[in-house]
Amino acid sequence: MLAKLMTLFTSMELRAEKPSAVHSSKYVFEYGDQWMVVDKKEVSSREYALLSSILQEVPSPIGNTLADKWIQFLKGQGDVPIQAGTDIRITQLFFEKPTTPLREVEEAVHAFFEDNIRLLPISSQLAFLVEKVSPYIQTDEDYLSFAAALESDFFIKTKLFIGKFHQADHTFPAFFKQEEDLFTKGLSLLPDQQILTVESIFPSLLIQELPNHLHTVLRSQVVDPISHDTELLKTVRTFFENGFNASVTAEKLHIHRNTLQYRLSKFQEKTGIAVRNFDGALIAYYASLLSDRS
Repeated sequence: MLAKLMTLFTSMELRAEKPSAVHSSKYVFEYGDQWMVVDKKEVSSREYALLSSILQEVPSPIGNTLADKWIQFLKGQGDVPIQAGTDIRITQLFFEKPTTPLREVEEAVHAFFEDNIRLLPISSQLAFLVEKVSPYIQTDEDYLSFAAALESDFFIKTKLFIGKFHQADHTFPAFFKQEEDLFTKGLSLLPDQQILTVESIFPSLLIQELPNHLHTVLRSQVVDPISHDTELLKTVRTFFENGFNASVTAEKLHIHRNTLQYRLSKFQEKTGIAVRNFDGALIAYYASLLSDRS
């Protein structure tokens, strides 16, 4: 097989030791106890998919490219690779399969965002998207469409954490480390959610950190009185998540507005909590999160 590969890819070279510095324009694959290096320009998308299915790709070591400088900066080990003071945010991509072909991810990023966002491949299961503040800010829906395209066109399933904008200065690496930690916790706390943010993770994180005696209060005051009607908790949770908008809530639940009003009244009757005001809705919302953990 090796002879055929070397005939197909004229730039290919085998190295006895793992490369310590390889330009980002090259792919590196493990080949037995050797390392195969090949120029990316020689490898089509189809050929890359074949190579990555039979060989383990090795992420390029840190070098001197702009992408490498970004990675060093995010680790707190390098200078800011952009004009100091520019507001940026990082969207983290987690791929379900570690053999994800990153070349196809690069193609999808360019097709979706053109030059507005830079892709930083970190490993075969993780990548970052760097977005500078601009007149148009990518929305959650934009990123959801991007994730859907990855899955439909390349069969790549991914979860995303959309970060917050922050000045690209010496404080950014510590700020980003917080977001990395949140994403890790979010993947565990919300395994069925594809788009994660600080806002979506924090309520579940608070429930996890609540002391046992407060768990007991939520259960006795809210969960237990309606334990035989789980639809009520789902209803008040959706009502809260949609800003107390009855029309949107009814649409999301696929029920008539009158049915929604009946359920909210029934919840108040059984628990004594009025979810049409913020305090009541908040405790009902946290009770629903606690119930999900049962």
